[in-house]
Amino acid sequence: MTRFTFLARLVPVLGLVLALALAAGSALAGNSSSTRASAEIVAKDYDLGVRLFPQPRLPARLSNMPIRLWGTIAAPATPGPHPVVLIAHGAHGDNCPVIGDGDSWPCWKREQRNDLGFRSLVKALAAQGFVAIAPDVNGAYSGGWGEIPNKEVLRFRQIVDATLTELALANAGARSRFAIPLKGKADLSRLGVLGHSRGGMNVLRWSKGWKVSSVFLLAPFFDKAQRIPNVATTLTRPAPK
Repeated sequence: MTRFTFLARLVPVLGLVLALALAAGSALAGNSSSTRASAEIVAKDYDLGVRLFPQPRLPARLSNMPIRLWGTIAAPATPGPHPVVLIAHGAHGDNCPVIGDGDSWPCWKREQRNDLGFRSLVKALAAQGFVAIAPDVNGAYSGGWGEIPNKEVLRFRQIVDATLTELALANAGARSRFAIPLKGKADLSRLGVLGHSRGGMNVLRWSKGWKVSSVFLLAPFFDKAQRIPNVATTLTRPAPK
């Protein structure tokens, strides 16, 4: 069974549990009324273009890392504002060629898009009344653009912060670059996060800079230095043998 087939089978369970966790977080269900038929909801792949993110303590040629801000998103058909769920995939490889330090990234034409494996979950969450977004965070895990201390922490934060900033702008009425209408749809003050594998570790690291209302950790990689926020939290892990 492939990783994404397994995740697809979990969609109904994950959608329900995360929805319940968000609702328990701080009365999040207040504006997330039931949507129309889920057939009206479509998960769309978006592309916000390439950004150059500064990389400290690297040679000049690597001082700004090009990262394409793309992923998949869905929103309820009903007016908002709706709570937001951010989904972070793990480090599953990006299919970029291993040539040498700083020579294998980017490889957008052949990149393995791990975020797109969450299309079904994104749609399922939108049907439950949430704006759900799964950005591509391969750039955070790539070893193809030089190595700096805590690069994964820095790059994950750069990608996610920039994505949510664009979401906030679209919600405020700026032209949406997410391929779906988002004006008035998203309430970022009611934010839940789902992290799988290393994505679980990184959403905990990242969440210190944002007010997070709910956390769902799916088979997370743990950094013992990170504490789980004092919010509604669900943790799934393999059963011990």
